[in-house]
Formats: sequence, C-alpha cells, structure tokens
Amino acid sequence: MPDRGPGYDPDGDLPEGIHALSVEAFRTRYACNPRRRALMARFEWALGVLRAAGVRRVYVGGSFVTSRESPGDVDACWDLDPDVDLRRLPRGFPEAAGAEGRGLHLFPDAPQLHPMRDLLSRRRGSAKRVGIVLLRLGDPDL
Repeated sequence: MPDRGPGYDPDGDLPEGIHALSVEAFRTRYACNPRRRALMARFEWALGVLRAAGVRRVYVGGSFVTSRESPGDVDACWDLDPDVDLRRLPRGFPEAAGAEGRGLHLFPDAPQLHPMRDLLSRRRGSAKRVGIVLLRLGDPDL
C-alpha cells in the first residue's frame, strides 16, 4: 500500500513540516472526489510541463492539502534550480493552457531563498505554521 502521508491536525491542516509523497500517493490521497479529481488533472498536466523543463521538486500547500472537501485551487511552488530550462515552459505558464491553467497557482521559488515555500507553510490570514507536500518529479510514476 502506498504511503498516504501524515494525518491532519484538529483544524484539518497537515502537521508542520515537509511531507514527501510520490505523485501516485498524492493523487490517491487528494484526488478523492470530482472537484479534487478535476484540479488534480490540471495539476498533473502542469507537473508534466515542469518535469519536461527540468524541474525536480514541487511543493504543494494551501487548501488542496487540507481535509477540506472542496478546495478552491492548487497552490504550489517549484524549485528554480540552475538547470531548469525556462524556455521549455509555455508563455504565461500555467495560465497559457487555457482551461488547464485555471485553478492552479504555481510559482518558481529560488532554492537559496524559499519565500514561496515559506508562504505555503503558513495558514492564510494566520501565523500558524502548517505542513506542505513535496513531490519529486524524478519519480517514474508521473
């Protein structure tokens, strides 16, 4: 059975920290209803584009990785390592994909700074630290 990750705290958030999951385990855990499956399909398209550009790590936070039944979107950032080829990303990525870009908020994050990862690690409107999920795109299950 694949690792389904940590449980939720009483507020429905992941416990503080970075929780690594394979894309398959992430899909199994979070694409559990029609709304979440639709967002996951769009997100997997974006993961494929990022992987083709050389991105190796994506961090997911926000409502999609909570116990909320109907999250509004997928909030994520990806490490902008020196070997990432930004020319391989469609212009205006991810919104360039039309419908496939809706519901996705994907931002590059400089590995030496991690301001976006830090933002994802905080509950919006609060100082509360929450957990985020790390997806390694080098895994063969994407």
